[in-house]
Amino acid sequence: MIRLPAPISDQFPARLRSLISWISGGYLLGSAAFIYLKLWVLQLGVGRIFPDSHSYAEVATHGLGGLAFWAGARPFTLPLLLKFLGVTTANYTSQAVVVRAGLSFVVLSMIAWLTIGLAVGLHIRTPALRLAGFLLNLAYGLGIHVSLWDRLMLSESVAISLFVLTIAGGLVTIAAQQWLATTSSVGRLAWFGSLWALGVLFSFARDSNVFILLSVGVILLVVASWDWREHSGWWRGWIGGLAIAVLAAALVQVWTISYGVRWKVPFHHVVFDRVLTSQQATTHFAAYGMPTGERLEVLKSLNRNGFVDSLLNNSRFRGFDTWFSHEGRKVYLVYLLANPAEIVFPPARDYRRLVHPLSIEFLGDEAVIPTWYLRASDLAFPRSNVVVALVLVAGLLASVYLWRARQAKPCWLVAGLMIASAPMLMLIVWHGDSVEIERHAFQAAFQLRLGFILLAIWIIDAALQVRQSRIHRADRPHGIRPSMAT
Repeated sequence: MIRLPAPISDQFPARLRSLISWISGGYLLGSAAFIYLKLWVLQLGVGRIFPDSHSYAEVATHGLGGLAFWAGARPFTLPLLLKFLGVTTANYTSQAVVVRAGLSFVVLSMIAWLTIGLAVGLHIRTPALRLAGFLLNLAYGLGIHVSLWDRLMLSESVAISLFVLTIAGGLVTIAAQQWLATTSSVGRLAWFGSLWALGVLFSFARDSNVFILLSVGVILLVVASWDWREHSGWWRGWIGGLAIAVLAAALVQVWTISYGVRWKVPFHHVVFDRVLTSQQATTHFAAYGMPTGERLEVLKSLNRNGFVDSLLNNSRFRGFDTWFSHEGRKVYLVYLLANPAEIVFPPARDYRRLVHPLSIEFLGDEAVIPTWYLRASDLAFPRSNVVVALVLVAGLLASVYLWRARQAKPCWLVAGLMIASAPMLMLIVWHGDSVEIERHAFQAAFQLRLGFILLAIWIIDAALQVRQSRIHRADRPHGIRPSMAT
């Protein structure tokens, strides 16, 4: 039985009924509005395909029993969905197929955002704020910066939705510790297995996501080593097992990147745009054996696409392709380690494309986006340096204060990991390819802002709980213990 503070206990039943009615209506109306507006956004532009779409469809045509599918030219998550939808290289350009794919993307997105909205509420103790947090998450997922990917046959929409679902699963796991402590081993295996599968599908949506998978695996190992929880025996064992499974999946993905040679074209882009344009880098590569001479000058005179095509298809330059395949990445890594400033400063100068990516142009000229929707989306996905910096500083200061007040919760680690891993992911994306940086960096910018949103909601809730606790202590008669003031 819940015991309530005496000053409001007499009026509480009527207030409770009113509050439950109001909040329930808010959840239903918010969910209905979100679904309607998601479908409305879907019709703002036509579905589009890109050169990458063909390679995803090509992988989808391979059988599930072969490495050409699971470790081929593209990570397998999107091809797996396309195979389920019946997409092939023969029909992927059909508008009906593009629409069908777009609808599947948006349905997955709806499920993901509604789920995380509810999952975040499990860690909020203030009822009205629980509803506000639910609606705020839906608003973030509804913005054009997130929703535009639902119409494009690329991996971004699926990756975002799976990331959100994985975060939601982690939050539910933290909140469901008592249930997990009492359930059977089969139930725990099913639960943690599902959570692992979500994380693996997310990571295999885009190869750069493997960094997040590795980070999560390391964090889980650290958490499993702490003996600070009730039921710590079972908890540490299962979290440790999950950590090992996550790290194993990450290592498998790294192997598939090499087996499927998925690194080659992005690395050729980097060589053309950042190595051959720098005398220092070119000299370093030549010192480690890169072919030079007239053929190198010919390659440098080409445009980027011509450079890549010549390396892959022109026998005259096969020696360059062979050297880049066997030695290029190691030499580039040695170059970066020998010049640490090159790791940080060039991406820092390019920060706008990393921190504030703008990808609306991917919708094409046919898309007509209302001005009010763009402005509302910019509120949910702020692209101002000042706003992002202020939110970061305020969040850090409030987190330290509430941690000292013993109000910090384990769920804060989830938001903190999203925020802390975003800058490193941006560096990996920038150094991993020199083409379409905004698109490749969107995951990092997206999770940075989502982490801010979740942390802000939980900080406000903790602050309200501190304030409420102080009010109750002030109203309590002197000399009466909490158990007597009921």
